[in-house]
Amino acid sequence: MMTLHTIRQALKDRRLDKVAAATGLHPNTIRDIRDNEDANPTWRVLSALSEYLEGGGAAAAERDSGAGQ
Repeated sequence: MMTLHTIRQALKDRRLDKVAAATGLHPNTIRDIRDNEDANPTWRVLSALSEYLEGGGAAAAERDSGAGQ
């Protein structure tokens, strides 16, 4: 599983609506994790984000950035 710091870094260039749709998390939850250093997400949230970010690879990055649209 990715660390919270690594997840934050990976979310910097992602479209929150796409991440939310893929993980089932609310966009505000993802935004809080990305932007709030004091955020304290649950294991379930970290697990969902880590699984998405590790499993998505280049296709997820391209989809999140809106490339090809």
